[in-house]
Amino acid sequence: MIAREGGATVAASQTRSGGWRLGGLDGLAADLREGCQNLLAHKSFAATVIVTLALGIGANTAIFSVLNAVVLQPLPYSAPEELVEVQASMPRAGVEESAFSVPEIMDLRAQTGALSSVAEMHVMYFILLGRDEPERVSTGVVSANYFQTLGVQPLLGRDFRAEDDVPGAPAVLLLSFEYWQLGFGGDPDVVGRVFQMNDRAHTVIGVMPPIPDYPEPVSVYMPTVSCPFRSNPNTEQSRTTRFINAIGRLAPGVPAERLGTDLDVVANRLQQSDAAAYPARAGYALGATGLQDELTREFRPTLLILAGTGAFLLLVLGSSIIALLLARVVYQERDVTLRSVFGATRAGLLRLFVAENAILAGLGALGGLLVAYQSLGLLRALTGRFTTRASEIGIDGPVLAFLIVLAGVISLVFGSVSALSSRARPAAVLGSTGTRTVTMRRPVLSALVVMQIAVSFALLTGAGLMIRTVVNLQNVDTGLRTDVLTMRVALDFIRYPTPVNWGGMYQRLLDEVEQIPGIERVSAATTVPLNEGTALANVPLLVEGRETNDGTPLPQVTTTVISPGYLDTVGRSLHRGRTFSDADDLEAPAVVLVSESAARRYWDGEDPVGRRVRFNPDQEWMTVVGVVSDARQRLDAEPADEVFRPVFQQPLPEARFFVRSATAAGTLQQQLRDAVRRVDATQPIESFQTLEDVRQGALASPRLTAALLAAFGVIALVISAIGIAGVVGFSVSQRTREFGTLMALGFDGRSILALVLREGVVLVATGLALGVLGALLLTQQMETLLFSVASYDVMTYVGVGVVLAAVTLAGVIVPARLAAAVDPMVALRAD
Repeated sequence: MIAREGGATVAASQTRSGGWRLGGLDGLAADLREGCQNLLAHKSFAATVIVTLALGIGANTAIFSVLNAVVLQPLPYSAPEELVEVQASMPRAGVEESAFSVPEIMDLRAQTGALSSVAEMHVMYFILLGRDEPERVSTGVVSANYFQTLGVQPLLGRDFRAEDDVPGAPAVLLLSFEYWQLGFGGDPDVVGRVFQMNDRAHTVIGVMPPIPDYPEPVSVYMPTVSCPFRSNPNTEQSRTTRFINAIGRLAPGVPAERLGTDLDVVANRLQQSDAAAYPARAGYALGATGLQDELTREFRPTLLILAGTGAFLLLVLGSSIIALLLARVVYQERDVTLRSVFGATRAGLLRLFVAENAILAGLGALGGLLVAYQSLGLLRALTGRFTTRASEIGIDGPVLAFLIVLAGVISLVFGSVSALSSRARPAAVLGSTGTRTVTMRRPVLSALVVMQIAVSFALLTGAGLMIRTVVNLQNVDTGLRTDVLTMRVALDFIRYPTPVNWGGMYQRLLDEVEQIPGIERVSAATTVPLNEGTALANVPLLVEGRETNDGTPLPQVTTTVISPGYLDTVGRSLHRGRTFSDADDLEAPAVVLVSESAARRYWDGEDPVGRRVRFNPDQEWMTVVGVVSDARQRLDAEPADEVFRPVFQQPLPEARFFVRSATAAGTLQQQLRDAVRRVDATQPIESFQTLEDVRQGALASPRLTAALLAAFGVIALVISAIGIAGVVGFSVSQRTREFGTLMALGFDGRSILALVLREGVVLVATGLALGVLGALLLTQQMETLLFSVASYDVMTYVGVGVVLAAVTLAGVIVPARLAAAVDPMVALRAD
């Protein structure tokens, strides 16, 4: 892998490395030209280094592209460091994060002097008419000052004005950049077009530029007055109808600490002024987080792992190439000595070595750019599970600058290592073997190989644990059927304004779908198991006779509204009592079902059927009528405590329908669309998924993380194998005379083979031992990502050790066999 340098072919032109070097650009060109000649003369060495650099630089550039887009790049707003998300919590009630009601937004505006402005935002789904088909669009309902607070101007048209957000104002819309591109092909004439939404004509007044989705992807924006739910008088007056996100901008010159003080004062005032809305036992509190930090909060643990992986990979890369360069230096000693004899200076040699390594680093960087580009899709998919800024990941100016700087540092460091390790030794010209130099460098080379193996072990162990996690998640028994097809139905607030209307529409849809040939079961619910995007917020459960006022946080339950027949449709069973029926409507006594886990927690082995519960002190009591089997709401968590309400007692304007049928999914989807149109031709349906699709979606994040770690681990493994093969091969080539002497003394080929293999085994074993320590440190940071596998899982450690040992020892066998096959007479005559 490392060919012998032709030191005896030093021509007069090579003395350019000396004191009379050409100056300026001519000298640089001469260095680069000579570096190219040297590398072309030793293609295997050059190819090995370039491939190694491409893998290492590419992986780190890809990781930096994520870091740059998500963390380093400021938000595309004016003075983004002044933007904060204001958050509420009720820690004593177990509520870590709560939205705001309309009166609470007004309080923040009036009582928080540290903020120059407070804007509100919440996302709802409305039906947009005026295109080819009715379309359910995600709608950002915002106050008129929302974009002014952010500090962003429309790309086309105009922003909302204060007069757009008052009762009686003409209804207007702003389009998001993504929706404008995908839905209208970027047509600038969309400004001024009129669409129907909520039984009103809405005029498009502008298009926003690309901005991060907050708090989730949005297609269109409307003022708060246009939202029938937000502008409802009951909603505007209720302090406990909390659904709004609040964004504020710090007043000029105001420190963040002042904002914290203001928010504490507001929270205390609210608790003192309205004990019903802010009970002391809940511990209502306010806080604020920088908007950029909030947008990246969930991704930080994964980002930390990616950054650590990149650093480890750089260690492997650096140690591997330095080992190859140090080995090559020995071959270059005769050449270096001849250059020195002809007048070359240390500075001249340094320039030549740096130029040669700059060529290697440049070609490696080009390969790394290709590796990074090919990785972007995987990285966007992984990052998109945690932050809305994933779409910004790409190869832009800062990423290219990082790649260039990294390549430059590599060329400088590696060139310096080569130059500083080279010595003019007259004995090299006279034909000495250089055994002393090799012997002195062997411990350094061995240490570098050990480092490569240790770091590779840590990376592969992390990948192995994530693979075990994915396998464990795949094998989880969810307690649900997976052949059930789901679809989403979101009702128009204007056509269906009341709970009675919602319940009536659901009943008509259920009746119509049941008439489709081949339908076995059909039901409705407000959430889809295993789909966190549809889950309702957890709420505290009060059990009659067991109320507490001591401030202890109340246990939380997950609430789901279901129709009769839901349990049978999804494969859950009734263990005690009865299930819901059509008679459980708004006129009937309030009833609930509880899961087995909830029954155990709240009634401790007693029969809960007939007991009464409620979610807050102001609510009516609800009677438990049955206990149902547990099912997982998340693959990576035990079944949650669940409480079910009848859909006809607590209907909501959006539901998921669950259908079991022997009909093929594609045919069934069209039949379902036709059935819905027969009930209401303007009602769109979407999000067709089987529960198996939902399950696979829940596996996407751990799979992507495992794939990334595995890819980086394999890169490290390949680099380590190249490194150990090169170093052992170099050691063998430099010990030819030693092996010849041993064979002359009676050693046979097997003994020489065993000697070389033993040295390789020692290196591998030492690297594995140190790798175990590194893996323990790395995997401790991964514990939040693991499921049913410990960070110190013995099976994973042993498996990785076996694979790594096999691959690295395979790199030792080839040079070991060459050593065993040496001819003693030839070896004794070797230089």
